[in-house]
Amino acid sequence: MAGRDPYLTRINRALRDLGSSVSLEVSPSGAKLRLRASLPLPDGTWKQRRITTAFPYPSGVDQARELAEQLGKDLELHRRGLETFPFDRWLQATQMVGPTTDGISGLEALRRTEAWWIQQRKRGPSADVTWATAYAGPLKPLLPQRDVTFDTLRALVACKPIGSCSRRKAALAATAVAQALEMGTDAVQELRGLGKGHPAEGCGAAPPACRRGDRGADRWAAVGVAVGCGDLRHLRRPAPRGPADG
Repeated sequence: MAGRDPYLTRINRALRDLGSSVSLEVSPSGAKLRLRASLPLPDGTWKQRRITTAFPYPSGVDQARELAEQLGKDLELHRRGLETFPFDRWLQATQMVGPTTDGISGLEALRRTEAWWIQQRKRGPSADVTWATAYAGPLKPLLPQRDVTFDTLRALVACKPIGSCSRRKAALAATAVAQALEMGTDAVQELRGLGKGHPAEGCGAAPPACRRGDRGADRWAAVGVAVGCGDLRHLRRPAPRGPADG
C-alpha cells in the first residue's frame, strides 16, 4: 500500500531528523503526493493543512520532498521570527488549482471514487449495497466517458429536475468523484450547491425529462449529450416562487 511505502517512510524520517514538521503522504485517490503540516494563519493561530502537489505518486516523490523541505524552512524561519511566513503562496496551494483530471476515463473515475469512499470510514456489511445504489447507479452515465472533467460532473447533476431526489443523489455521487479526483474545494462546493433546490414532494415520482436547449453547439450541449442529458447550455437555476405558487 502507498501509505506503507518504505521510501516514503524514510523520507519522512529524514525530514523529522532535520527538524522539519512537514511530512509527505499519498492523496486518498493514490494519484498525487501532498504535504501535511501545521501552518500559521494570518490571525495568529495554527491549523493542520494538507497541500496537494502536482507531483504524481510514486514518480514524483523526490520533487515533493524538495517542496516539503522548502515549506519546512519557511515554517522554521517564521517560528524564529526571522521572516514573515509567505501566507499567500502556501495557503493558496491548499486549494487545487483548476478542477482538472488529466484525462481520467469514466471507468477509472469510478474505480478511484469507490476506493476513496471505502477509505473514508469503516464500512459495514451493507457497504456494497450502499455503493451500488447511492453512487454507482447515479454515476453510470460516466462509464463510457473518455475524460471525466468538472464540466462532466456538473452536467450530470444539472440535467436532473431541481428539488428531485435524483438530483440530490447525482450531486452526492458527483461530489464523491470530485473529492476522489482532487478537483478542489471550489468544485466540491459548487456540486453540492448545484444539488440543492426546493424540496420535491414524493421522491418516488418519476422525474420529467431533461430540458433540451436552443439549437447550436457549445460545451454544455456537448457535455450534456455525452452523459445522456441533452443540451445543458442554460443550466437554469430555480425560478423565484411567487404567491401563486403557494
